[in-house]
Amino acid sequence: MTFSQILAGLVSAGNLYLGTRFLLNVVGLLQTTKYGPVATGIYAALFIGLGFGALYAAFWLDNGRLALLLSVGPWVIILAGLVISMIIGYNNG
Repeated sequence: MTFSQILAGLVSAGNLYLGTRFLLNVVGLLQTTKYGPVATGIYAALFIGLGFGALYAAFWLDNGRLALLLSVGPWVIILAGLVISMIIGYNNG
């Protein structure tokens, strides 16, 4: 087991935790989110999907680099979406 696999596993565990919390907010079991239901659902899908993908790449495919890319993926996608929304100046009000 390499360092990249261990690091990807830790980041993926955090991603799965956050994705589960977002999913519970979408379902209505938690009321801790400040985002709308559609955005929360997108966050849940990103974190859970890429978290499981990174774990699969790390431990079944034995590919640490791919696992690191997949585990950092939701953070990069969400950050890019936030930057784009700040640039175009979209708001609901």
